[in-house]
Amino acid sequence: VSLSSVSPALTINSDAYTKLTRLLPKVLTNAVAITDKSWELGALVQSLLEVYNPELTAFGYDASSFAVSIPWDAMKVAISSLYAVDWSGAPSDSKTTGDIGRFLDWSSPTPLQPRPLVGGDGALGDPAALGPSTYLLAQYAGREDVRRLLSMRSKEDYAWAVGNQMAYLSNGIKSSNGTISQREGHFELWADMGYMIPPLPAYIGLATDNIDQIRSGLNQWSLEASALLDPNDHLFRHVHYWDSRYWATGQAWMLGGAMRVIASAHTAGFATQLADQIAPIEEKMAQVFYAIFGKLDSHNLVPNYMNEPNPELSHGDTAGTALIIAAFYRYYLLYPSRINQWALDQADKAFKGVVDKIDESGWVTQVVDPDGTNGFLVYINLATPMQSPEAQAFSGMMWAARTAAG
Repeated sequence: VSLSSVSPALTINSDAYTKLTRLLPKVLTNAVAITDKSWELGALVQSLLEVYNPELTAFGYDASSFAVSIPWDAMKVAISSLYAVDWSGAPSDSKTTGDIGRFLDWSSPTPLQPRPLVGGDGALGDPAALGPSTYLLAQYAGREDVRRLLSMRSKEDYAWAVGNQMAYLSNGIKSSNGTISQREGHFELWADMGYMIPPLPAYIGLATDNIDQIRSGLNQWSLEASALLDPNDHLFRHVHYWDSRYWATGQAWMLGGAMRVIASAHTAGFATQLADQIAPIEEKMAQVFYAIFGKLDSHNLVPNYMNEPNPELSHGDTAGTALIIAAFYRYYLLYPSRINQWALDQADKAFKGVVDKIDESGWVTQVVDPDGTNGFLVYINLATPMQSPEAQAFSGMMWAARTAAG
């Protein structure tokens, strides 16, 4: 990819914002270089779109943009992300053409083959992170010039692959109340899934003007939150039973996912009709933001694990902090009356805390181990600093949200 410089919001007078604006192409280029897992790739494409093409995201979706703007770099990453898709039985095999919407309607007689876009290494939810970007490919594959230049498959094939992914989720393990499991082999809920699963039907609903799909995304997020949110501390547990600690990136996944779903409802014009589902989420999110902002460390970062006496567990984490701040500014744009000056000041401090940890080569430092090799820990003063695809992508989202907030 060849990422261009970005234009700052001239109303923002902040040295940290100016620095991140200058370094952002390096930050995201580094993200492309080290990203390879399904959920990381989904987050990376989302970050590239939020930074360079917000009109193609839930935060400013405009269907007419497909005719005038082409997100070349995001599409290159999205195409490469699908290297392991099983295309057997795809519409192009039978020369099936026409309206791609039929592949996204589960009540349609069009046969789908429930299967994930790529293997999830045991995770049911993670491959769904690639669903929105695959739908984006379906939109652009209808243009002969773009399809030829990027050696793309047909628009029907990409839409069919998204439909298969959604059907795979629908057919996966669920609880009695309909909560989709994060794992394939047994029922298990992770905070991570808040960003992987609900935004997919919500984005499809936005793009196809389907309120039921957006309702499904809102419902799924609420079910996850009901299992993971501690009603006393107002923080999300990481995993519903074997890691009940309050992990920074877990808060980020849930908050960031919620904003994509809520934004889909608002941008699609369905917020009033879905107010009964949105209002409880809106209230929960405010409580979580205030709880988190009361726990920033001496570097103004969110502790990797909150409420933990062991200092090895509670080093500040830039990855989780960046996406939390991105979600906060998106939230503030929709619900400014819920946010007081203290919270705005804390967000500004945390924004600066993340940027202070970005070096001149565009690497975000002091990150949580993204693979959880010896636990999801932040290692301080390593001879070779750890690198996190998530921290790189989340920093782009943080910049885009701060820019939108003005």
